[in-house]
Amino acid sequence: MTQTLHQNPINRLLLAMLVILGFAGVELVSGSIFSLRTLTADGLDMLGHSGLLALALVIQTISAKMPENARKRTEGLGGVAIATYLLIMAAFLLSTGEDHYHHHMSATHGGLIITVFGILSIIVHASTGRLLYGAKCHPLVLGACVYIFSHTFMAIAMLLGGIAMTVTGISSLDLYLSYGIAVFMALGAIKLGWLSYKQLS
Repeated sequence: MTQTLHQNPINRLLLAMLVILGFAGVELVSGSIFSLRTLTADGLDMLGHSGLLALALVIQTISAKMPENARKRTEGLGGVAIATYLLIMAAFLLSTGEDHYHHHMSATHGGLIITVFGILSIIVHASTGRLLYGAKCHPLVLGACVYIFSHTFMAIAMLLGGIAMTVTGISSLDLYLSYGIAVFMALGAIKLGWLSYKQLS
């Protein structure tokens, strides 16, 4: 019974979504408290992850009862919606430049906080990706797994950026890191949007 529950794709998706949603909340709150754009950017990106997982959860639940054409259309529309959200958030991050950029702490302390969150982000992405990969589920779930695994590399870049900010004391690295996350978010959104659009055509 325990093994069946552990292998249940619905349970895996729900757990992964809750973990990522919770981490997104922590990052957004921390980004606001410490005025670190990198945490805010990654938190918004993680919200996009949780939206993708929520869609996969819905599709996984109802796909068995849906005709093939209806299932594909539902996947496509959901994917386009999430891709649009990610593009809007990426554009927002890129449009808020140095005029709105203020730090309330030293670059060293800010870099340390980003470094810690970079480590946590790597753990969250890698563990949830592994959790999803272990389930035999709907193809959209595999897509979500690959998407989350790919963002592990962005988390590594965030970690390295935090270390660089701590060592060099250059506070503007936080701004540039947030831009990098926004670009990565936009590229992921474009890819997701294109794959979803092909489902509709």
